[in-house]
Amino acid sequence: MAGEFFIDRETDPNDDHKLMQRWVHDLAQNDPHLRQIVVMEVEAKLRRYGLAMCQQKPSVQEYSAPSSHGSPIERITQFIARHYQSKLVADDIAADAGLHPKYLMQMFKRNCGMSLWDYVQHTRVSHAQRLLLMSDIKLIDIAMDAGFGSVGRFYATFRKICGMTPRDYRMQKMRP
Repeated sequence: MAGEFFIDRETDPNDDHKLMQRWVHDLAQNDPHLRQIVVMEVEAKLRRYGLAMCQQKPSVQEYSAPSSHGSPIERITQFIARHYQSKLVADDIAADAGLHPKYLMQMFKRNCGMSLWDYVQHTRVSHAQRLLLMSDIKLIDIAMDAGFGSVGRFYATFRKICGMTPRDYRMQKMRP
């Protein structure tokens, strides 16, 4: 979905809200069986959205503005969502947002509470987490697909953000 927002016209927003509350409750129980159910339900929901988007069904509508519109933060996060898997440099992000690179860094930190590069790393780790949970892809391939330049950088960043190695994170999926 490339980091864009979408509206599902066939689902009542109250139903989604209730489902999200249920997921939060189930995950708080720290029960591996409930966790696995939540992961499967989230995956099913995302697959349904992805399928509807691929078939261009009118029930799922793109909600966000193109890169040339919206707030600078929206433009920055959209650019990162489109390019986090490749090498990113502040000059390219700033040019897309129409900002000076130093101002971009200051504004992002002030508005988002984290540095631009921390945000990029969190985005990459989120991608890796999804692949770790939903696939059996080799760790080196996940590291490269998520935009990390090396396996060492992947492991260090993943451990810093998640508190465990990618291998341990994947093994949680296997536990009943």
